[in-house]
Amino acid sequence: MSLSAGIPRNGRPAYSPRLGAGIILLFYLALSLGFLGWRVDWTTYYLGYSNDSLLFIWFLKWWPFAISHGLNPFICKYALFPVGYNTAWATSIPVLALLMWPVTALGGPVLSFNILAVTAPALAAWTAYLLIQDITRSWAAALAGGFLFGFCGPELYQLGELNLSSVYLVPLAVLLGLRRVQGRLSRRSFVILLSILLAIQLGISTEILAALCLMAALAWGVFLIFAPAGTRAALWRLALDIAIAAPLTASLAAPFIYYLVKGLPEVPAQIHAAWLQWVEALRFFVPALPITSGWAALSAITGQFSGFRPDYYAYISPPLLLILVLYFFRRPCRPCARALLTLLCLTALLSLGPVLVVNGRITGIKLPWALFSDIPIIRSLIPVRLLLFFTLTAAIIAGLWLSEAGRSNTRAARFTLAGLACFCLRPAEVRVLSEQWQVHPMFQVQNALPWPRWPEQPFFTAANIQAALGDMPNVLLLPDPVWGPGMAWQLNAGLSFTQSNGYVGFRPKSELKWNDVIGFMAGGPPIPDFGAAFTAYCAAHRVDYILIGPATPPLVVKAIEALGWPRRVDRGLEIVSTPRNLF
Repeated sequence: MSLSAGIPRNGRPAYSPRLGAGIILLFYLALSLGFLGWRVDWTTYYLGYSNDSLLFIWFLKWWPFAISHGLNPFICKYALFPVGYNTAWATSIPVLALLMWPVTALGGPVLSFNILAVTAPALAAWTAYLLIQDITRSWAAALAGGFLFGFCGPELYQLGELNLSSVYLVPLAVLLGLRRVQGRLSRRSFVILLSILLAIQLGISTEILAALCLMAALAWGVFLIFAPAGTRAALWRLALDIAIAAPLTASLAAPFIYYLVKGLPEVPAQIHAAWLQWVEALRFFVPALPITSGWAALSAITGQFSGFRPDYYAYISPPLLLILVLYFFRRPCRPCARALLTLLCLTALLSLGPVLVVNGRITGIKLPWALFSDIPIIRSLIPVRLLLFFTLTAAIIAGLWLSEAGRSNTRAARFTLAGLACFCLRPAEVRVLSEQWQVHPMFQVQNALPWPRWPEQPFFTAANIQAALGDMPNVLLLPDPVWGPGMAWQLNAGLSFTQSNGYVGFRPKSELKWNDVIGFMAGGPPIPDFGAAFTAYCAAHRVDYILIGPATPPLVVKAIEALGWPRRVDRGLEIVSTPRNLF
């Protein structure tokens, strides 16, 4: 009995598989464009919830800029000057930046970002379609399953997070493993293709790669437990081939891995605290996404939840939940079904985090993710990221259930239910924001998918920076770029200055000693003896000018002005010159 026993292969397509796959890709792209942004100027507006979108747009420019100017792209001193930042430890998406280099050169990084953001769901849906079609041999079942994965909650909510929404390689990795287990792919081909895929994924998102490795190991163990004895040899062979692919992957990504190792001393023990984004159990059943759920009563209930984490995309629509129940109800003892059910429950359970949380209350009940809290690298994974693998598993199950339809009336009923499940994922509203820039609350349910206007400020042009501040000045930008538009301003000025703060990722260990000063500049509580602490900060960071823009907290402006340093206003921006003898 093969590992794919119980997986139907109904008939053969009457058309060229490549032509059919191409048509499906165009269909998904048309849906993504129609859902998300065909009426928006992609060079003036960008898709995203928070300042992370500005960060990714900045990185899309940084890699071509650094390479074309003979700079080391892995060590960026245009932020956090003079120490700089190791971009291997940032979400710097080098693969995507290099891929979009021609577009960035011709149309700018905002256009490149929007292309990547809008096409991400379509590409994820398409690669899931390829996987499910290979399993079921039913293009219609795969079409629905691909949509359920590509346009699921984790994709819709994270469209501005290119490292998290660009997940189209994950289904391809599963497809390679499946074909190797079934003997349809030689060891040599598998090792080479997997190594290339993993190296590319490393250059898109280290976090998704770490999650993929973790879930691949868990899925392998689950299927090993439930597989018939005759097929376990194929799974062990797969494990050996993956082990062979690991050093090849490392060699392909050697420069990236070198800088990962080099930057390790500056990395906090845990980059992300697990409590930042774990899923509340009830979120699986109560919608909190900007989608057309058709269940207004449940949406109203959502507002009464007191949880603060952005775990809104855990929701399983009732039609999809019914499909999952119906699939497992009819085949509870089949090895494939039991493995899929175990994997589905395991991914859902792990996404809940280390401790059970209900309605914003930490219950103290420990969950399986607590076992990973002491494992290096893995402990920095945000548990909610594992919903990606939950939705992929659910999409595969939905495809299997649809492909097993028999009589025409049963087939119609099944696809109607699947259509309702897909309809529940349709974005309810895409909102173009007239404001040039605003802070988007990170821990608040979003009512729409926003397109903010790209931030511009008259002062920030290359010519004006040269005239007002000289050649390559080092500045301190306010409001703090973590919350303000500073990264966009730096791009608008053609990267003609460096900045001592900036937002390129987590704060390195060497910057932690300035937490009080940095926290106050971001709008936090005042600190004792601000003058001495701020002067020391500016001296250590070799700040030439402090640029105070709109929306800077008034207390911060007042505290800096009280220092008595020379000030002037240029094109709506306040410029404070640091004392010449400061460093």
